[in-house]
Amino acid sequence: MKHIELSADRKKYEDILLSIETVTDIHRKHWAVKRSRSQNEVTIRYILIHMLRKHIGWKLTHIAHRVGLGDHSSAIHAFRKIEDWMGSPKMYRKELELIDAIEENYGKRCSDAISETV
Repeated sequence: MKHIELSADRKKYEDILLSIETVTDIHRKHWAVKRSRSQNEVTIRYILIHMLRKHIGWKLTHIAHRVGLGDHSSAIHAFRKIEDWMGSPKMYRKELELIDAIEENYGKRCSDAISETV
């Protein structure tokens, strides 16, 4: 049973990465692992951390390891930053529109996967 859950998590992880790549048109090698500190790539990493926590439910320590952050405190910062954006929608309109577009793409991927299994 544990193997099935891990396999499902891997699929969700890959779908999240593909959704971000599709919407941003930036390959994951530029943002999926902590290498760059450009504002655009940092924003994308924040969104990745948010989605991994929201859709897979991974602990922040696991997310930090997966994303190549030093420790979970960086993942906590990213997660709180997204909450700040959501609390100030006028100020962070561009970032929230990006999150919405990625969430929509991810939702389509999930529904397509469900319809393929039926």
